[in-house]
Amino acid sequence: MATQEDPPRSPGPTRKPSTTSSTAFVSQLPLPGHLLLAVVVRLAVFNFTSLPELLMDRLELGTPLTAFRRLREGVFLESKDLDPYSGGTFNHSPLHLLLFSTLIPPTSRLLTSLAWTAFDVASAWALSRIWEVRVKEGRESGEERKGWEGVVAFLYLWNPYTLLTCFARSTTSLDNLLVILSIYFGASHQSLPSLAFLSLATLSSFYPLLLLPLLILLILQPPTSTSTSQNASSSSSPEPPLVQSKTKASKLIGIYFIMLGSLLVGARLMLGGWEGVFKGWKVILGIVDLTPNVGLSWYFFTEMFDHFRPFFTMVFQMHMVIYVVPLGLTFRRDPLYALLCLLSITSTLKSYPTLGDVSLSLALLPLFPSIIPYLRHPLPSLTLHLYSLILLPLLHHLWLGAGSGNANFFYASTLVFGLGCALFGVDLVVAGRLKGFDLARARRSVEEKEAREGRVGAGEGEEKAEPKWEVVQVAG
Repeated sequence: MATQEDPPRSPGPTRKPSTTSSTAFVSQLPLPGHLLLAVVVRLAVFNFTSLPELLMDRLELGTPLTAFRRLREGVFLESKDLDPYSGGTFNHSPLHLLLFSTLIPPTSRLLTSLAWTAFDVASAWALSRIWEVRVKEGRESGEERKGWEGVVAFLYLWNPYTLLTCFARSTTSLDNLLVILSIYFGASHQSLPSLAFLSLATLSSFYPLLLLPLLILLILQPPTSTSTSQNASSSSSPEPPLVQSKTKASKLIGIYFIMLGSLLVGARLMLGGWEGVFKGWKVILGIVDLTPNVGLSWYFFTEMFDHFRPFFTMVFQMHMVIYVVPLGLTFRRDPLYALLCLLSITSTLKSYPTLGDVSLSLALLPLFPSIIPYLRHPLPSLTLHLYSLILLPLLHHLWLGAGSGNANFFYASTLVFGLGCALFGVDLVVAGRLKGFDLARARRSVEEKEAREGRVGAGEGEEKAEPKWEVVQVAG
């Protein structure tokens, strides 16, 4: 009987991870301390070292859509009453042009250092708030992980990808902030600010549009009870009310496109034409600029015959779209985890990725501490990223610096980087499914145990009631 009452072992780990000694010192420092330390270090590096100038032109940190040097040139042309979008140099979003031509001049070292520091600190604050929302709604256990909001902020602020992107002053930091704020307000069920920040992010880069279905699922998701709070991709959370709230979901979609359309019209009025409004989207979707980057598209389309280019461009862009619905259905009970998986995929397959795009997907992983033991290949993923960080600048120098290599050298290093990102994305999806299977089996075993106990209790009740019936018969 003892073997029947024990729940079956699941393929995944069953222990509950807690705050280990390696993160104890981080969790003991309060969140304001993490933010203040990040501000001090970043401002010191910006204003007392030459590292920002060295990183500003790195292909791994800036693309034709995010590089700081191109942003500075576009703002200069705008100040001279010239159209910055008339050539092929400036492809940034009109939002970037408006912000840095009015409030934050790129020529000011102090203001730009304050701005990029604020981008990172605000992102870390929003991530810690997302954790608090999940704990409040019972999707994570806050009692077992005291001070975990500080760990979440720490892992984002001191991620090498985040630091390098910040010091290079790539506008990826601003784009990541917009996406994180959109997710934060979505997790807080505040639809209007969530959709507003998502529309701003879409104006900067087309790919945040893919997050809209999952973000609506997150907004409409009801809070789970504390009794079924074993988070992540669990099967114990209640079904999202999207099926019952089709009207509300349609309204949210309409509100989003109204906001996005208003931004596009406002950008058109600011620029005086539609060419600059859609310039960035055309470059992204058409993969027009083949400047080398850490992505997989630039070398592929450099070697592509023009006759086949439209077809493979369509295939390359549609490849990311096909993941939205499967991820939404698979992790419909926790849309935030689906967003994590989708961001990991888009950071690998987008037309012009940077190291900062990977930092965005890595930033959401600490929000699911109980999913970490289910990762099957964390060490190979980590070593591939470390390996690519060494290969990317080395082979780039051999190609364009020393002249002893060719484009194949640098592209080989981007393949290593892409392999690491792809392995991490696949590992996330598999870990989410294993966690769901584990919790489903545990729940079924508990139900079977309760059913057996109920049958045993009913049998004992019948045995106790039978002698009383016999006494009544004899007395009769």
